[in-house]
Amino acid sequence: MPAFRGALAAHEVDDVVAAFLVLSGMKRPADGTAEARGLDIADKHKCFSCHAPGGSGGRPNPGSFTGFIPGWYGADFGDLVRSREDFVAWVRKGTVQRLSRNPLARRFIRRQRLQMPPYSDISDDDLGALWAYVNWLGATRGGLDAPTASY
Repeated sequence: MPAFRGALAAHEVDDVVAAFLVLSGMKRPADGTAEARGLDIADKHKCFSCHAPGGSGGRPNPGSFTGFIPGWYGADFGDLVRSREDFVAWVRKGTVQRLSRNPLARRFIRRQRLQMPPYSDISDDDLGALWAYVNWLGATRGGLDAPTASY
């Protein structure tokens, strides 16, 4: 990316390339896997309308702590979701008790413009597939390290 030489560090260029690959649909979990099913479930529930394509995050959320909606991998995700139980709570209830009990976190959660809606009726199987997709994103750095899928 010669136009950005000097403006972006090498790891930032890698991040841009990873985002392009995931967002363009060039890389996705292998067909027939729980991870691919999780991607399809997220698409069906319109998760990407807030969490951005592929769960990459970054959409503006005025009033939130960071000012944007977090992605499903990376440091922000790790701060918000520390376990599968946290993930299940976010999906089913729209929040986690750990943050709801913290006065500072609660303040930001209440004032952010976009709130995570609860999906209380989502099945355990669908949650398992979503969790598998989220783990795939984390393990592949958002798809960057994933094998190239067929087009």
